[in-house]
Amino acid sequence: MLLLVYCGDVGLAQAGRSTRLLNGDMGIYDQARPFTMEFVPRHGNHRLQFRGLCWLPAYPRWRALPRRIASASKLGALTAMVVGQLVEFRSFAR
Repeated sequence: MLLLVYCGDVGLAQAGRSTRLLNGDMGIYDQARPFTMEFVPRHGNHRLQFRGLCWLPAYPRWRALPRRIASASKLGALTAMVVGQLVEFRSFAR
C-alpha cells in the first residue's frame, strides 16, 4: 500500500519498524501483515493499493517496511505528482 499524506502527519509502524510521515510524504507498507497507523486529529491522505509486492525483489533494501519517501526527494516529488493526478482523474471519471 502506498500512502500519500497531503494534510497533517501520520505515524506508521510495522514489524518493529516505525516512521512518521509529514505533509507531502509517502509511506509504503504491507497491508497483508499487521501494522498500526496513528493520525493527528486533522489529516488527509490518499491510499493506493498494489496487488502483491512483486516489485520489491528488484529493490532488496526496500523489503524492510514501512518505508518513508520524503516529499523533498526526487522520487517523492515525482510520485506525489503522479498519485495526485491519479486521484484527480479518478474523481473526474466518476
